[in-house]
Amino acid sequence: MASKNRVVQATDTDALLSKVSAVRAGYLDDELAELFVPSGTDAGRKLPLINRGTYVRATAISALVEAFLEPSTEPDADQRRQIVSLGAGSDTRPFKYLPAHAQLVYHEVDFAASTARKAATIAAQPRLAAALDAPEYDLAAPPAFRPSPPVRSVSSGRYYLHGADLRRLGTAAAVAALGLAPDVPTLVLSECCLCYLEPEATHALLRALAAAVGPVGVVSYEPFGGDDAFGAVMVQNLAARGISMPALTLYPDLHRQLERLRGLGFGAAAGANVRFIHDDWLDARERARIDGLELLDEREEFDLLAAHYGVAWATSGGFRGAFAGWKRFHAQDS
Repeated sequence: MASKNRVVQATDTDALLSKVSAVRAGYLDDELAELFVPSGTDAGRKLPLINRGTYVRATAISALVEAFLEPSTEPDADQRRQIVSLGAGSDTRPFKYLPAHAQLVYHEVDFAASTARKAATIAAQPRLAAALDAPEYDLAAPPAFRPSPPVRSVSSGRYYLHGADLRRLGTAAAVAALGLAPDVPTLVLSECCLCYLEPEATHALLRALAAAVGPVGVVSYEPFGGDDAFGAVMVQNLAARGISMPALTLYPDLHRQLERLRGLGFGAAAGANVRFIHDDWLDARERARIDGLELLDEREEFDLLAAHYGVAWATSGGFRGAFAGWKRFHAQDS
């Protein structure tokens, strides 16, 4: 089990290096991403189709998060916001959004080894620490990981980095231990995370979170398509690396992924694959800008790959209140 956990944890480095490549190529503006690259790691340039896919992934998720963070114009609306990022890894969003949104509280949850690495990076980088309102550090490092200085987790008045196994968070008591604020509009963010869990663990976790906070919404980025030839190759390639994604075959298309969310109580659910988002969400000026960055001569390959990844957004109370901004995003399936 420990070796499988390490394989899954390593996927965060893969995603980080892809993001750094997209930043260096001019697709994304995220100068903080490089701060998380492990020392001695080769952050070489990725293929154009990887850079573009990474760009669409990051842009779509950030657009949905930023719509959630928009102040509500309704009279006496609750302007507080809470984000719970599952499998957060080296994500840099809290360092961008916390300084800009005074009523935002941000929780990140990941394996203890992953949060230890992130905590150590925050402690070593003044630019990161400055975004977190005088963070405090837990110096009791787990035996398997002893950075210098040894840091396991971080907390401040509005930021909390939790080292926890998501498979063990599917109960009211486990979620309560995170210290989430109840009755606050809450976004649960999963960027290629829940796909690694057995469905029963995912369902228990989402139900427990929905019961603890509210109103609640979910933004999830996942691969799918396990029932076609391309998806079968995906499954084989992942298996060769020791990676299993149960949801890839159990919920092999966007429609069934949305039906899954509805079955968990998120009645308002919509989604789009990366290809649709690339072609529909980007305006002509932005498409021209990224077309000018590098030649994408593998457009058919990009379309095939992009059709097997997608973003879903869903709420238990409809697209209103803190989630009203989501109504403006075109859905491929809803």
